[in-house]
Amino acid sequence: DLFSTWAGPVPVAIGAEYRKDSIDGDADPLSLVGGWYTANAQRVEGSADVKEAFAEAAIPLAADIPGLNRLEVNGAVRLTDYSTSGQVTTWKGGAIWEPLDAVRFRATISRDIRAPNLTELFGSGTSSFTGVADPLAGGSQVFVRLLSGSNPDLRPEKADTWTAGIVLQPQAILPGFRASVDYYSIKIEDAIGILGQQTIVDRCVQGVAELCSLVTRDSSGVISEVRNILLNVNALRTKGFDVELDYRTRVGAEAELSFRGLATYVSELTTIDNAGEIDRAGQTG
Repeated sequence: DLFSTWAGPVPVAIGAEYRKDSIDGDADPLSLVGGWYTANAQRVEGSADVKEAFAEAAIPLAADIPGLNRLEVNGAVRLTDYSTSGQVTTWKGGAIWEPLDAVRFRATISRDIRAPNLTELFGSGTSSFTGVADPLAGGSQVFVRLLSGSNPDLRPEKADTWTAGIVLQPQAILPGFRASVDYYSIKIEDAIGILGQQTIVDRCVQGVAELCSLVTRDSSGVISEVRNILLNVNALRTKGFDVELDYRTRVGAEAELSFRGLATYVSELTTIDNAGEIDRAGQTG
């Protein structure tokens, strides 16, 4: 608590962190020279350094007055520097309003990330053979070596999130009871996924230069190899409601009994990839 406003103290948190993660693994000698028809696992080796600094604060604006039992805004910011992909800034802003002791409204908006893990960055790739249709050869099938696996050039996934909800604690009517309902909406960009070898070949021919580096042609112009590796290519949208119910009561002089129920309703779960948009809300398997 660095200082106080007219409505109460202002808690502040600041911090910094450094961490280093590494991965190291080997494979059998025959795989290392591509001696098997398929698989041919390779060595796993790599490391990532992360430096972070953050600050967070909650500022009370009103307290203990009619209609404003509590009013607070809060925020946070974090600067992260990955040795593999550079700097990313994330943040959040929120507000809490309690018109009464029994009712609380809350809302948050934020920019979030998920950095690729070490397996996604440096994991062992595998090789096999497959057929692809080459648009430059009239769509004829070509038998090529297919390499799949990790990608050290992956960037963090980015998401925009906002939530809004209500919390009910009617202690005067039902002591020990608490219920909350929160709506959420999340949109993720640069989600990590794979395009598929045929899509990579097709889009390279269509002029997507960054994908042409994943296609190798021999001196005759025939495709000999395609790298179907992880890329920042997908997007995701999801919306829904989270519900929580809690009830706690005394049993006798020293015992206590508590009940808790959790539920979620997913109204949208749309993935956007090379196949287009698919809403999987309500789907299992």
